[in-house]
Amino acid sequence: MNSIQFEQNVVNILENQKNNIESRVCRDQYVGKISRFIHTNNDFNRTFERPENVDVLILILESPHIDEYKGSPAPAKGKTGQNIRKYLEEILRNNNINNDYEVLIMNAIQYQCSLGKNTKCYRNEIFINVWENEGKNNFQDRLSKIVQENDIVINGCTKGNAKSELRVLVQQVIENSVQENIDKYRINHPSSWWKEINRKLKHVG
Repeated sequence: MNSIQFEQNVVNILENQKNNIESRVCRDQYVGKISRFIHTNNDFNRTFERPENVDVLILILESPHIDEYKGSPAPAKGKTGQNIRKYLEEILRNNNINNDYEVLIMNAIQYQCSLGKNTKCYRNEIFINVWENEGKNNFQDRLSKIVQENDIVINGCTKGNAKSELRVLVQQVIENSVQENIDKYRINHPSSWWKEINRKLKHVG
């Protein structure tokens, strides 16, 4: 799905706002081993290429927001990235999962569905519109090509406030795209991990 198609989906919902649309794609990124970035304030060591001979923890979010477009677009900047570095090792340890995984952060939709506004304004409607117009297929294709044996997949998408929960839409694709022998989990969005109750990991397959 290219930026022109994303813009058109937004214009279909919001007339006369094309000039305000952030059309850059926020690509999926590998951000390093959990054991190397825990408890640090430094940004991730980001790359687009999967490191060789490592198992990967695929952390899925719904779509990039404001911080992700400061400088070059990248997933999980700002508070979301800080919470991942601060709490992910603890979350895995509490579920008897080792911290040797390389982490891949990917957005189900790689464009700014929020339009840089409060997420209650536009994100849910635009996400669902894009999801139904190639977004779902785009995500399914990317995920199918990335996941390998011994990887684990964590759905960290937000619930959203739409009739169809965003994280449920994403979970359906995960279940249909990822092999049965791959461990799958659900958790609240990392931006909320500062609260202990939101750091509970649920095994779903």
